[in-house]
Amino acid sequence: MFKILVVLCSVVVVYSQDSTFVQVRDKFRSILAENREECLAKTKADPDLIERFVADFHFPKNEELKCYIECITLKTNFITEDLKIHGEVLKSRSPKEAEHVIDEIIDKCQGVGSGTNCDKAYDILKCLYTGLRDTLQKKE
Repeated sequence: MFKILVVLCSVVVVYSQDSTFVQVRDKFRSILAENREECLAKTKADPDLIERFVADFHFPKNEELKCYIECITLKTNFITEDLKIHGEVLKSRSPKEAEHVIDEIIDKCQGVGSGTNCDKAYDILKCLYTGLRDTLQKKE
């Protein structure tokens, strides 16, 4: 009986971790879709690639996608013109489920990336996303 209880508790914990991350992921998905049409027109990115990026945060190394990410992160004010994470904006737009880890993720991702502005924005968003995913699934 005790073994069954331990297994059930483990399942609940795993579900809770996944549920929190899903809520955070869905919130960021909706934020990143806000300026989709404008950034698609500006960057000429492949709409199918953008759909895949928004649907499951797939990060292929594609120049148009990188520039699309730069456009989106600038438009949402997640990053500043000089490609620094705008911590207060990111915190204010983050779901409450991520509040306990957001400062840690910002510290980890501030200043990542090299190359063009598109490359840097891509690296920053990838760092933010993977940091949130890894931290939320580990801490919860």
